[in-house]
Amino acid sequence: MNRLVVVSGIDPSGHAGMLRDIAASFLIGITPIVVPSALTYQNATTVEDVSYRDSSEIVRAVKVAVGDKQAVFKVGLASPDTVVALKKIFPHSTVVWNIVLASSTGYTFFVPEDIKRALPYADYILLNSEEARVLGLSPSGHIVITGGHGDSDIVIKADKDFVLPRVKGDFRGTGCTFSTLFSGFLAYRYSVHSAIVEAGNLMVKVLEASQRGFASSETLLGRWHDEYMKRQMGDATGMLAPFISSIMPEVGINMAYMPYDGKKPEDAFIFPGRIRLKGDEPVYLPPEKGYSSHTARMVAFVRAKFPHVRCVMNIRFDETFVERAYSQGLFVFEVYRESEPEDSRKKEGHSLQWMLRPVLELDSMPDVVFDRGGHGKEPMIRVFGRDPIDVSRKVKQIVVG
Repeated sequence: MNRLVVVSGIDPSGHAGMLRDIAASFLIGITPIVVPSALTYQNATTVEDVSYRDSSEIVRAVKVAVGDKQAVFKVGLASPDTVVALKKIFPHSTVVWNIVLASSTGYTFFVPEDIKRALPYADYILLNSEEARVLGLSPSGHIVITGGHGDSDIVIKADKDFVLPRVKGDFRGTGCTFSTLFSGFLAYRYSVHSAIVEAGNLMVKVLEASQRGFASSETLLGRWHDEYMKRQMGDATGMLAPFISSIMPEVGINMAYMPYDGKKPEDAFIFPGRIRLKGDEPVYLPPEKGYSSHTARMVAFVRAKFPHVRCVMNIRFDETFVERAYSQGLFVFEVYRESEPEDSRKKEGHSLQWMLRPVLELDSMPDVVFDRGGHGKEPMIRVFGRDPIDVSRKVKQIVVG
């Protein structure tokens, strides 16, 4: 593939410009070369001013980063001289120009005459229907115009029309995101038509996931990461399947897996209803968020001091397991339930916090925390780790050696 070089402005609000370009690039697996071309003075609703970098500075930065390799340049908010200079210095590269005449709040970035003289230097021009009208441009094989068609769909016009479902809402950063996705697919050597289709379809998914008034590619990335986390939990359970009957406590097994930014028990993925046995085979529902299980409360509690600990699983207590954990070099810590105060035992969720409080006084997080039961509580071993695979490997060490 060709390198993707993003030359665009910095919007301090983060709702448009380079941050949207980078997020969109990550969405399709590309780490772009980024060269800032402008700085806006604005917040989420108002643009007060803009300053542009000289095209010679931009070209110099690109030369150092790219060398003589071919690239796809996605140009956003930049002086028209930048488009001219890039094409002259890198004639065999592809220049995609996402034209921005004015902000959504009415601030004018360029007058049409400034833009028109640089148009011949762009290989592909992307703009909205109003900007196309002002510039007198019509759709073609290298001019891609986005616009509405009533309230039911969106039409992307090039040398043919591409119709996409409309997502309700007003979003900033859509032009940045779509043009970067389009440029990224060109860098992957997609045809122009395929790049439009893929960028448009993915754009719809981004907007469907966005809830904050701008095209939030990272929200969609987060959903994909959620699916990855759930697959990890399933894979980890599969690792334990050959001997899971030997580690099954009376109350069943559960695992909690917390996202990087998770804080509350409800943020963690767990197996609703726990993992049970049908014969010797584990049965369980797909992992979900939104539940406050014992394991979820435990991992949320210990992360207050040990944020790298994102996963925990409970297994049956067995002296042999404890001895093997020690012999395998795992950090093992015993807690004592019999000294738990009566008021702590009676309050939902307080018992686990009371039990784990001594753990927070340690300098490092134990791999294994166990108790021998008490006051109607089943003895239990709890295995902590970075993720489900890490936890399952530790469980395997404890059980198999």
